[in-house]
Parts: sequence; structure tokens; C-alpha cells
Amino acid sequence: MYPYRPIPPGDDEEKASDIGLTTRHPSPPPSSLSSLLNSFRHKSSSSSRLSVRKAFAFSCIAGVLYVFGIVFPYHVQRLALAIEAAHDACVEQLPSSLRLGELFRFSEDVKFNQYYLPFLQTSSSWRLPGRWPTSQGSSSDAEMPDIPADCLDDYIALGVPCKAPDDDERTRTLDIVWAYVNGSDPLHKAAYLQNNEEVVSKGHRGYRRPPKAGSFREYDELRYSVRSVLQNFRDAAGKLFVVTSDFPYPGCDGSSGWRLGQLPQWLVGQEEPLPQAWKDGNLTLSVVHHHSIFNALHNHSVFNSLAIESRLNQVEGVSDYFVYMNDDVFFNGNLSTHDFYTKEHGPVFRMQSDLLVGGDGVAGGEWIALKRSNQLLDGRFGKRSRPYLAHLAKTLGMPFLHEISKIWEEDLSRTASHPFRSRTSEDPDVHIAFLMSHYVVERWREMLLWSYIVGAIGSDDGTWTHEHHRRIWRDLGGNFEDQAIDVLRQPRDTLNRIKQAWESADISPLTIYSFSSFDGYPYTGLEPSAPHRFPKFRKPQPDTRPQAGMTCNLSQDCFHLPKGIPMTASEIFKQVAFREPKCGDCIISAVVNKCGQAGLDAFLPDSRRKFPARPKSFFEKADNDPVPRLPLTSEWESVDFSIKSMTASELSVREWVARALRRYRFVLGDTPATFVQLDSLSSAKQKLASVDYHKDNLRRRPAIVCVNDDVQSSVAQVRQLFTGWLDKRFPEPAEWEERGAKKRTVSQP
Repeated sequence: MYPYRPIPPGDDEEKASDIGLTTRHPSPPPSSLSSLLNSFRHKSSSSSRLSVRKAFAFSCIAGVLYVFGIVFPYHVQRLALAIEAAHDACVEQLPSSLRLGELFRFSEDVKFNQYYLPFLQTSSSWRLPGRWPTSQGSSSDAEMPDIPADCLDDYIALGVPCKAPDDDERTRTLDIVWAYVNGSDPLHKAAYLQNNEEVVSKGHRGYRRPPKAGSFREYDELRYSVRSVLQNFRDAAGKLFVVTSDFPYPGCDGSSGWRLGQLPQWLVGQEEPLPQAWKDGNLTLSVVHHHSIFNALHNHSVFNSLAIESRLNQVEGVSDYFVYMNDDVFFNGNLSTHDFYTKEHGPVFRMQSDLLVGGDGVAGGEWIALKRSNQLLDGRFGKRSRPYLAHLAKTLGMPFLHEISKIWEEDLSRTASHPFRSRTSEDPDVHIAFLMSHYVVERWREMLLWSYIVGAIGSDDGTWTHEHHRRIWRDLGGNFEDQAIDVLRQPRDTLNRIKQAWESADISPLTIYSFSSFDGYPYTGLEPSAPHRFPKFRKPQPDTRPQAGMTCNLSQDCFHLPKGIPMTASEIFKQVAFREPKCGDCIISAVVNKCGQAGLDAFLPDSRRKFPARPKSFFEKADNDPVPRLPLTSEWESVDFSIKSMTASELSVREWVARALRRYRFVLGDTPATFVQLDSLSSAKQKLASVDYHKDNLRRRPAIVCVNDDVQSSVAQVRQLFTGWLDKRFPEPAEWEERGAKKRTVSQP
């Protein structure tokens, strides 16, 4: 959801009508209450159940009224107390049709979301069929199978792809995970009210600003987002997952243990026993409810997308790398795995170099979480501004989600505990996609610097002498009498080789790779006051333009440690990597130049170098990490980065580094995309028409489309226009869609 805002004056009637409330009243009219109570009586209801349903009805009505400023916080608190009064009778009054694993619905005349999946929060949890064992790549290198050391060395040192004979790029698949909520569902509205701690707990002392009316509208986007994947990504798609909401049974507030999970209403099986799995050909679709990924953290419903994203590593059965998207994102072009991930080059990140996120200054909305996430990165990898992650489908990696959940466990747990987005910097959320993407980039950077300074230049005992200083300065291109050297960007052939490999294999992804990790570090010189672009590798310009091709200026001061810090390879590494990050950036640029047109050989230690001998007990410690990587810590100041502290035994230092670099490889890419904000009928017509303008030109039409509902007027007309456009762009129903559902308007108020 996007930042909350009040409904504009004068537009109240249409907004209220859009979610089922036709007029403003100081309290709901008797006819409305009676109608709502009747509609929510179960088929087998009796008068003894009226108290529970009355509490639920009050909460639904109050939620809608409060959203539009009709009920004051004081009245909301009274309603909350009324709900509490119904708890005692809750367990005895549960309907007999509420059964584990069987679809449940209220009376037939309800026009809202009718079908739910009941489950018990106290059981080991009913899970929808079609689930898979937990991924085994989350805590090891399982996503990177063992390959011969010489092949791996050629891959890292020379830039030569390391492929198995049967490793066909075109046969690989990626799982897709959607975040979805039906905001028009009355259970969603009721739970929103009951869980709004700022309203219920603080009463008149404080309350949330009302959400946009669009937050409670449903255009059936998920159905068409899924169709868009089947239409434009089918051969590359693995398993499909929908992560969605669940709520306590109305009036019980969790005291009965029963929860009702949302389901997309177009899934087949509403009138028959639940299928073993929803299938369309070789593809399967699973529904995952929030309660199953939040475990014992809390029992309340969640309305905070950042909290949900902080728990994505708990979704079982997802591939090590997967595509994460909201239900307002649509695949509009023939995309492939190369647009998101390849084994040779790693995940594809889409970042905006012209929009930087810092850790300082005042922030609001989404930027509160972005700022906090960047502060966490600053604390571990050195302070800098980092580029904004484009609001499109994102590539996430389970191994990295698990790593950051270990490093920043407290921050992620606090985010997961927030049912609503935090609106203050005192208790901020974390933006998991931003954090993970930059974490991978920074892990790559620090391993390059560690390999060069500690692994290649430093000694086995970790000492750093004047001879080490002279050696590294000569190696970087300086004479000892030079106090500084200019580093000019030299030509590189990495991206061109990728393009040639694709052409020879007849592969044509829609994403253009703009930077490969095999060319160093992408954020060098990326500052608010500097040109906003990632490094482009080309030949330096003529002498008449001396600054063209200039990367950085490297000073001998970079290697001077603050007073009192011992002179060791570990401390020199920390100095240039974290304390003075511009020094580390420039060192990387200089060493990349030494590597020639491809590969990273100049960063790597000598192949004969081994880790120093250590007693067996060293490798039997509980915190021994079998994965080649530097320590998983939230700060760098107190960490020992010496070669003897790394938990590797049989591998040479060079192979250990190569495996770590392979783990954190990545590329930056640019995919044709557009963001459509629906705000009025005329604007919606124009914007949707612009998306279709190049519909027959596969190379020019937007491959990814994101549509945001910010409609201010003519809501019904915009809905008709937009759903018609969706049905025209993605007309083919999946096998798991209910027959006739294509024409049915679902979950509309």
C-alpha cells in the first residue's frame, strides 16, 4: 500500500459509495445494521449466535465509518470493548461447518469475499496441498553445486563461464511469489480496525490517518497478474505462490484458535472438495497465509507489506532464487529467466542511479524504512548513499534472506511485529528487498577487497609492514615518492561477452545488463553531488578532455591507520573497506584495470597459499560457518578479518575466495517498464493507451507494467475501463480458474 491520505473534501459520497457506504451518518442506520447482520448469519445460525455476529457487524460498520472520518476514536474504543464482551460465548457458538481444511463461507447473499480456508493457529497448522519441503539452499551453498576447482578458477580469474554439459540456460525456471490482499473483504476491514493499536489502545490521544479508498478496492488484479505470468513467462516459471491474509473468526479475536484465510475467489473448488493442488499443465499454484510465516511472533492480522516481506524466508518450498511481485504488477512482454537470474551472472537487480537513499535527514512514508535499511548497511559496510530499487518485480534469494535475518535479527523481528507500517523514525521498519539487494552488492565488494589485501598481499601471521605498504602501492600503479595516483577507467569486455554468448545460444532477454559484478563495484563515484550513473567501461577520451574516463584519485593516506590501531592486514582492510570507503572503491577500480578486459585474476591470492594450520577444536566450534564468506555480523569495528580467523580447512585461500565471489555475483539491468497511476477516467484512458501503443513491437513495449490505484473520481467507470483492459491484454483463463469466473466481477463492494 502507498502512504495514507485523507479523502478530499467534496468527494466523500463517491468514495463512500465505492466501498459500500452510501451516506454519512453519526451512526449506522438501523436498516444497514439489520441488513449486515442478516447477511452474515450462517445457514445454520441461531439466535444464540447473535452476540458474536453483532460484534462483528459493529466492527465492520465501524471500520468503514472510521476510515471516512464518521466515527471518532472514543466511539471506536467503545466498539472494541463490545467486541471483547462477546469473547466468552465465542467458542461455544462456532458454526458446525467450520472444519479444518474445508472451505467455509457465510450466507450466500454476501457480496464480499465469500470463501475462506479455516485453520487452527494452535495446530501444526493446516497447510494447503501442493506444498514442498523447505529449500535446502538457505543455509549452505546448495544453490551453487560443487564444480571442479580449475573450472571455478577460470570462471572467476578469467571470466570464462563454467557450465556443466547438460546445463541449458533455456530449461531453468524461477518460482514466483505474489503478495496479495483483498482489501474489500469485510473481514479485512474489521481486522484493520481491531488491530489498529493507535486507535484502540490510545483512543482519542492518537489515531492513524485514514487510508486511501483505493486500499479497500479490488479490481481482480491478482487473477490477471497470474495470467500475465502464464502468458509471458510460462516456460521460465517454476512453482507459483500467493501469500495472503488471514483473520480470527469474527467476534473471537483469536480466542477460539480458529482463523479464516483469504483465498482468491476465482480458484476452482469452491463448490467441491479442495483439490490436492491447483494445476495448469505442469505449473502449480499454492496459497500461503500470513499466520504460517509469522509463526509464534504474534496472532494478529498483518496490514504491513514490509512486515510480510520480512518473513518471506519462512515461505516453504520456494526456489533459492525467485521473483517477488505485488498483485498490481503485470508481465507485458516475453520475459525469461535471464531477466531475473542466471547461474553464470547471478541475480539481476534493477536500480535507479538517479535516486539515492541515504541514512540521514528527515524521511516519510516508504522512505522511513529505506533510510533505516541504509543505516544498517552503513553500520556493516561503511557509510554511503545507495540507489533506489525500482518498484517492479524483484529478484530475491533465499540464502541471502536467511543471512540478513541472522545479522539483523532484532530489526527484522521488530518489523515483523508491526501490524501497520511504522510512521516514525523512532521505531522504523526495514525494507527487505532494498536491504537484501544492496547486501549482495556490498558482500561482493568486501570480498574483493579482502581477497586482495588480506589474501593476496598480507602475510599468514596477519602482520602488515612497510614492505607490504610498498608492495601494494607499486601494485596499484604508484611510485613510492607519489603521494597520490589517478585511476583511469580502462576498457572491459565483460558485457560484450555476455551479449555474444546469448546471440550464439539464440537467447534474447528483454533486460539490458548495464553492469556486471565482474567489472568491480557499481557505486564508485555515485554521490548526490556527482553525475548519477553506474560505471560504463570504454576507452579514455583524448588528452584534450582529461577528466573523461577518470574514475578516482587514490592517496597513500588511505593506508594510514588512526592512532592506537595495530598495523595488521585485517585493520588495513577495515580502513579502506569501511572506515574510508572511497579508498576501497578506488582500489577496486585500480585492480580491475590490472585484470585486463575480463576476469578478476589480479584480486586473487596465489594458488599455493593455504589457510594456516589450526587445531581440530577450531572447526568444531558451534559458530563454525561452512559457507565461504566473511563473518555475519551487524558491525565491522570489532570483527577479526585475519586470514587465520576464517573457518576454512581443506580449501586453498584462492579457492575459498572464488567460491565466496561466486556466491555473491550479480548484475544490474534495465528492463522496459512503466508505472501507471490511475487517478481519473481521462487520465486512465490516456495512460493505458500509451501502454498499448507499442503492443506489437516486442522490443519497445514495456515488458513490466505496474498499476497503482489512486482514483479520485468516476470510480465505477475507471474500474470498468481497467478491468476491460486487463481482460483484453491477458484473456486466457488458467485451468485453476473457476469456469465462468472470467466474466464475474469478484469481491467488489
